[in-house]
Order: sequence, then structure tokens, then C-alpha cells
Amino acid sequence: MICVSGLGTGSLTPPGPRLRNVGVSMIRDLKGVMDREKAGVGVFLTLTEPTKPMIAEAANMGQHEEPGFAPVPRLQIVTVEDAMRLRERAVQLPARRDDSFRKSAREERGGQGAFEL
Repeated sequence: MICVSGLGTGSLTPPGPRLRNVGVSMIRDLKGVMDREKAGVGVFLTLTEPTKPMIAEAANMGQHEEPGFAPVPRLQIVTVEDAMRLRERAVQLPARRDDSFRKSAREERGGQGAFEL
């Protein structure tokens, strides 16, 4: 279990001997740690596929929003297989939105100019 409080800082909570026997109680434990540590984003890394109650509990945490960044799920469940296959794309962290900056006006010209030789 990983909690990320702010951008770039975090804490790791090992799940102990229950590595293959995961359930919704572990998601609730991570939720409690996230609240206590005031973490914006939490990641639950598991060897097995998450159960439907685990997915529902994680979804109930809502989205984490940072000004100028796209919203991401507050609590994310990632399997080790997905982490290895997707690498840095397995976990969604706040990334700059395209609409953060205004686009400048395009200049209209009559075509490409010519050089005089």
C-alpha cells in the first residue's frame, strides 16, 4: 500500500503475511492511512485480481484534484502484473492538462514569403 501526500512524497505500508489473501478490509485500512496522513492519492499494489467490493470501495474515494492538473482516482488498485506490463502508466498521478494555458492567436499570412537574392 502506498500513500502519496502532495506531489513527490509518499509512504509505503507493507500488507504483511496476507499477500495472496486480499479483501475489502485492506482497502479500508489504506483509506484510513490516507485520511490520517492527509494523502491525496493512495495505491494498493496486489499480486491477485481485486474483488468487486474492493473496486467499489476504491471508487467511493472519489477523485483527487490539484489546480492545473487533470483529476485522478484517490485510491487506485494496481496488480503487480499490470505494474510490470504498463510500467509508469500503471499508476495515474496528476499530469498537466492541455487547457492550463491559453493558446495564442494564429497569425494569418498570405503564404510563404520569398527571399530576394
